[in-house]
Amino acid sequence: MQHTFKRLALAASLIALVVAPAASAHNGIDHSTGVKLAAACSVTTNLPYRAKGSRSVWFVTDSCTKRPIRNADVYMSYFASWSDVKVVDASALSAIPNDPIGFMPWGKRKAFRNGTLVKTTSDATVYLLVDGKAYPIKDEAAFKALGYDFSKIQDVSADALALYVKAAAVTGDSSTLPVGTAFKHAGDPKVYVVTQENGGHGSRHVTSFDELKRIANTDCIATVPQSTPGSTGGSSTGSSTGGSIGGSTGGTTGGSTGTPADTTAPSVHFTDPADGATVSGSVSIMASATDNVGVTSLVITKGGTQIATASGSTAMATVNTASYANGTVTFTATARDAAGNVGTATRTVTVSNSTASTGGSTGGSTGGTVTPPAPMTGMPYVNLASIPTGIAGSDQLLIERPGEVRTYPDGVGAFRTVCKMTHMNFDDPLVFPGQPGASHLHEFFGNSSMNAFTSPGHLRDAGTKGTCGGGIANLSGYWVPALLDASGNVIKPVDNIVYYKSGYNGIRAADITEFPEGLRMISGNSKGSTAQSHDYWGCAEKYVGHLGSIKDLTGKCGTDMIQMTIVFPQCWNGTDLDSANHKDHMAYADGHCPAGYKPIPEISFNIHYRLPNNDTAGVHLASDMYDWQTLGGGYSAHGDWWDGWDHAIVKKWMANCVNAGADCHGGMISDTEFLTQQ
Repeated sequence: MQHTFKRLALAASLIALVVAPAASAHNGIDHSTGVKLAAACSVTTNLPYRAKGSRSVWFVTDSCTKRPIRNADVYMSYFASWSDVKVVDASALSAIPNDPIGFMPWGKRKAFRNGTLVKTTSDATVYLLVDGKAYPIKDEAAFKALGYDFSKIQDVSADALALYVKAAAVTGDSSTLPVGTAFKHAGDPKVYVVTQENGGHGSRHVTSFDELKRIANTDCIATVPQSTPGSTGGSSTGSSTGGSIGGSTGGTTGGSTGTPADTTAPSVHFTDPADGATVSGSVSIMASATDNVGVTSLVITKGGTQIATASGSTAMATVNTASYANGTVTFTATARDAAGNVGTATRTVTVSNSTASTGGSTGGSTGGTVTPPAPMTGMPYVNLASIPTGIAGSDQLLIERPGEVRTYPDGVGAFRTVCKMTHMNFDDPLVFPGQPGASHLHEFFGNSSMNAFTSPGHLRDAGTKGTCGGGIANLSGYWVPALLDASGNVIKPVDNIVYYKSGYNGIRAADITEFPEGLRMISGNSKGSTAQSHDYWGCAEKYVGHLGSIKDLTGKCGTDMIQMTIVFPQCWNGTDLDSANHKDHMAYADGHCPAGYKPIPEISFNIHYRLPNNDTAGVHLASDMYDWQTLGGGYSAHGDWWDGWDHAIVKKWMANCVNAGADCHGGMISDTEFLTQQ
């Protein structure tokens, strides 16, 4: 176990030792006494700040140290509006030392569900929050005895904890769990909530997961033995379906017939990889299961060899397919519930690892050092020395007050964000996972770390930077084939304006639903040699129609930039985050979505290029594997999108822009907030 009460106490002591001198030096707080001293800080404390010309937001503490605010929800747990952020000279902020804690705990505006486990940064005591009271957990032994997970403890400010009335300590004896606490018995997935019964404690079986989410923190459910000491004064009554904490889980009163036997097997589903996919290198294997009562174990195997196991409803592992022979490979996921019912699912993929060295980049290269493998047949020549450098991006949450308000011109909801190129390489994380250098040259926007080894669940890993508005608010990956001139020199994109719209396909703005976390897809035909319906060319500032090739733009844009537009399907099958060809789980709307599909925002890329001498002659894409010299370049236009959003932000622009039928310019997510760039 990584965390213990001793380590928490040590960490709190070290923080106090480091912070106390700073408090004294800056006349903030004497941490040994808790007395606030006269302030001599260059700015007013307990307020958020950003430097002129920067979008990074910092909180200046009582002790005149600064902490970064990287999460919109954490910010809103302290302040009601982004307009509260003060703008000061960069020198004023740089003169304030960084706080050793290095992050912002939750503030007092944060509402916690019953059962949440919290502590402050200066005290190792862990509290169980239930119905407005804070119950200290006696010690580490008590914490472990109740089956709690140290990784689920949340840090809160002292002000936030002070809103809760201090109550009696919780010991390892389950009878001390307060009324309103969710718990389950060891070896039994059924969840109960402690109730008040005839002056003592009883319990009630929670049969609906939706109800459980409303009344408790599902990450913090206590686990107690099947048979525990008697309740403190009273027992379960007939209304308590689960029996008292101190009694049998199946106990009955007054002739009750008890709980019927569970005969329903768990339902199992693979999330990754897509069924029938061709895979190579390192691949993430993920499966999930659901059950009418609860899943107790989920195991993924290949040929009888266990590769992943979990005690809950999701199991995942990363496997190196190079250890398998090329050809079809089948993985099996097996789920069990407490009654012994078993559910299974299989996922078959084709392993295709090259025996030759693939060479190439390992991802993230931003300069001219990217080396491709031996070119594919017909792949256009690329002058490697011409590959441009992108921008590093930001590792901060970048939100400020907009200079305009939303408009409602036609009832179509639209959120827009501008993304800059972060890097180029010969990788395709979706089509050639684990195979660096296996693709034509791509230009990447948004997530700074996209490469052949990018895997599900890791787009928002610590240290990743974002080049779209909002910084780390949007760590999605956006990529398209690079644009080349007639000599194979790379033409650097100016920007990519990404639209998330309700669309013009007959679907009401109010009916658009949020896309699921981790969704990914491709639009367009990378092998196309004729005009496409959803991926086309035009001018940035004037409408000239949806043209199939760059050659069609000749003489039409003048000094204007040219624009490649990629429009993704907006109907999702409601189940799969991906599919074998990265398209079959999605569909385009035609007045409505196909039966069983859910409408999500219509995503489109609008990528701008300034051509040398405004000359379209010979300009083509790195994916144009046809006679582009004669037919004209650009027919193979296509794009890839992989969700890496902070979905707390998504919910805001969904509600205020897309569903509201509002036109949100420049990264606006509300009338008081917009995502900006560093």
